[in-house]
Amino acid sequence: MNQEPNQFVEQSRQASEATQRLKKRMIIVLICLAVFAVISLLLISWLEKLEETPQQEPIVTQKPNTFIPYEPDWDLDIMKDPGYLAMDRTVYYCDSRYGITEVLDEKSKDKYGPAVSLLNDMIGYIIHGDHESYNTLFSENYFKTEGNEPEEPFTMQQLYDIKLTLIQETEKSENGQRYTQYEFEVEYRIRHNNGTFRTDIDEGESRKQYFILSDSTSNAVLIDQILGYVYKS
Repeated sequence: MNQEPNQFVEQSRQASEATQRLKKRMIIVLICLAVFAVISLLLISWLEKLEETPQQEPIVTQKPNTFIPYEPDWDLDIMKDPGYLAMDRTVYYCDSRYGITEVLDEKSKDKYGPAVSLLNDMIGYIIHGDHESYNTLFSENYFKTEGNEPEEPFTMQQLYDIKLTLIQETEKSENGQRYTQYEFEVEYRIRHNNGTFRTDIDEGESRKQYFILSDSTSNAVLIDQILGYVYKS
């Protein structure tokens, strides 16, 4: 007489176990899909990075066939040029590690450390055509590299759309000496580029440079390398 109830209980138990197995399979499938999605996103990001990678040698400025320089005017005060003053001349600091973007000025430039302060000063020297102050920003290691010479005089440069992006900051040790190395992407456009400072940027064009800075040869942070980018078609 108890056979039918027992059979019902057994069927219920089997149905419950089947449901649990189905749930486990669904969870496994969902986990696999999530892992596949993450791997796909990482692969896409990696492929995009391949499109522009820093050169392993300091940049050598070369004049592209399309570059047509404006006539240099050594007496021009670009800070009185309404066309230039209408451009976005703000210097933006980005920290790629945390996804933050801030506006830099004379009051805030020191807030983010010596490397950011130096690069902000560098932008000011370029804009004001101050090649002597510009040359003080480079380390002994920079000038030891073949092809790296002090910058010759250049006119005031109409820089705009300026961005300094921190890629990474690393504590290093070499020959018993500890120092900090900073890696930045620096980009800007040059309105009415006359070629006295850079001959690799056309009108309205922006070409990133990869800066490596450290305090390895001085008590102050200086620029050790400037690398260009190789753009793959």
